[in-house]
Amino acid sequence: MRLIEIQRLFPACKWSSLAWVVAISMACSCFTPCEVHSQDAKRGLGAGDGSLANSVNSRWAYDWGYQNPNGYVGEYVPMFWSGGNLNTKINAIKGYGNVNYVLGFNEPERDKQANMTVANAIGQWATISNGFKNTGIKLVSPAVSDTVDGRAWLTDFMNQVDADPNLTVDEVAFHWYGTVNINNPTSAANSFLNRVDKYHNDYGRNVWVTEFAGIDWGNNYTDQQMQQWNATFMKTAIAGLESRDHVTRYGWWNHNNDSRLVTKNSYGLWRPTEAGDNYSSTITAGQTKDINGQNQGTDFFFLRGGGLINDGNALGNSAIGRVYAMRNNDGSDASSSIGGSGDFGLARWGSLTVEDGASLQKIGSNTVRLRDVDIFNDGEIRLMGGTSNQGSLWISGSGTNAVGSGSLRLDSGSNLRLGNAVDSTGFELPYDIDLRGGTVTIDGPGVKLTGESTVFRQSFFETNQDFMIAGNLVGNNGGIVKRGVATMTLQGMNSYVGYTTVNEGTLIVDGSVGGNNIIINSNGTLGGNGEIASKIDTNGGTVAPGSSTGTLTGGSADFAAGSRLSLELLSISDFDRLVLNGSLNVEAGTMLELILLDGFQPLVGDHFDVLDFTVFSGQFGTIEAPTLANGNWDFRRFQSDGIISVSAVPEPSALIAMLLCLAPIMIARRRRKLQKADSSALTTLTAPYRPFCS
Repeated sequence: MRLIEIQRLFPACKWSSLAWVVAISMACSCFTPCEVHSQDAKRGLGAGDGSLANSVNSRWAYDWGYQNPNGYVGEYVPMFWSGGNLNTKINAIKGYGNVNYVLGFNEPERDKQANMTVANAIGQWATISNGFKNTGIKLVSPAVSDTVDGRAWLTDFMNQVDADPNLTVDEVAFHWYGTVNINNPTSAANSFLNRVDKYHNDYGRNVWVTEFAGIDWGNNYTDQQMQQWNATFMKTAIAGLESRDHVTRYGWWNHNNDSRLVTKNSYGLWRPTEAGDNYSSTITAGQTKDINGQNQGTDFFFLRGGGLINDGNALGNSAIGRVYAMRNNDGSDASSSIGGSGDFGLARWGSLTVEDGASLQKIGSNTVRLRDVDIFNDGEIRLMGGTSNQGSLWISGSGTNAVGSGSLRLDSGSNLRLGNAVDSTGFELPYDIDLRGGTVTIDGPGVKLTGESTVFRQSFFETNQDFMIAGNLVGNNGGIVKRGVATMTLQGMNSYVGYTTVNEGTLIVDGSVGGNNIIINSNGTLGGNGEIASKIDTNGGTVAPGSSTGTLTGGSADFAAGSRLSLELLSISDFDRLVLNGSLNVEAGTMLELILLDGFQPLVGDHFDVLDFTVFSGQFGTIEAPTLANGNWDFRRFQSDGIISVSAVPEPSALIAMLLCLAPIMIARRRRKLQKADSSALTTLTAPYRPFCS
């Protein structure tokens, strides 16, 4: 049977989604061949589209022709759809080098198909038999319809073959479209299996069923009823075909709404129908597939409430091809899982899909790697966490493409890794994220989170490479802790109420933080051009406004002993500022650091308004500042107005007075190692420097 005939018989059907079948030579898969697994090596499909055949994990496929479209992951089986030009076809097939079987004529008893008399077919079969003699390629008989006319045609044909030693038929094929009893698909399946056995017994050969399905020829039932019928039919039929040693191959008829195995989603990806669940071995609720340390090649794994795990040896990045988590067939939500104890990854340029109404949960202690894959998430990807689920989901690769309106959820103890140190560029994750106590580790450059993140519990960011949170951080509970030596940038308007703790590296606030205090511990730095509503609590760390030069705004600021305020000056009008809406409290032992950028040299009379505050208490214990070519630093207005000036060298009498003011402060000077900073020698303060003296 061909599509053109089905369309002629049922012009009212919705055939637009089937247009691809006409283009038999098209191939849409870029995957390399995968291992054929013995438990389902018989399963195949007639399809002119390689991506269609691959989507149901077809282990073999044919396209009613002889020209290999090179798109199939599984075995390609060529076909002589009808006679004519046989030697050209034979030579082409022999040239492929990996052909094991050749299929004979397609429904030759029917005038809309091959339409061949037995005599004509026998004459041409002689050429075919001779052409493949001694090649090891097996010949499969013409595939007839399992009707009175079809069976009579095949009987006549096989009698003549068996009578002629020069004719070869190694195995026999037929098509089955039986009568649909809507109330008893299991009975129909058993009847079908009886027909399979009869072909084997009648001709003493193994059997191919190259088309079979339940079709409602009279349009008596809805597509949904027929999908349910075929799904039930298939459970018995496929189990029977797999268990029969005399069945070599079978191929479902996919090209009708009644029997369709897969449809395309909004991203153009194939997903199984209710009938397709059984043909594609969808993992459903209560089922778990353990790949057990065995590479699955480019196989598709469809999950509808089931689990996919690896509890065997660790595998590489190409253990499986694609994963697709789906909602239930009735439209209700479905939660599926992926994980285990042994690491594994998806093939590069494969995909992970979570559709609306579906949740995919990362479980177990292993790492599941998504490197250079497409992520289509309209549902929820949830990292379960807890003592038994402390593995990782690791997304990396500059080729990663993440789209969709779905979300991520990180439960307490879970781990999300983003990027790889070998990546040249990064990627964006557009998803809203629920932060419930997990850890996000940044291992590659250029990673950006653009969705809205809600903080439910204190969560952690381990930044081994610079990255940005471009979306907003919100939430009424918990806070965030930044670890790792690299820079983390908050670009959004963040309203989460918890504390922000910087233990290592740099936190850049270029948006706003409206919650509780930002705490900068001894190995941490706070910078940026944003606004912080609450207190900047510097507990031995550094505050360095701007990303180069810039203005950082805060509610108030406390500097504990051992902390540092670092200010960069690029010109008389371009310099760092710390603007506080409240008080500035400085403990003894706090350092003020001045850095001149790009060779800038202030002149006598220059003023730099670097601090705004309502009240200043305490004093800086040490000031590090470069030696000026002209004049000297003047800090007399710093504590009262936040202004640093450059003054001329004082007269000797003034020098003696100022030296008496130096007791509270040691202004030390050292050599800067920053590339853009002034490299003038810095030494211990001597008389020309003017600290907080009036």
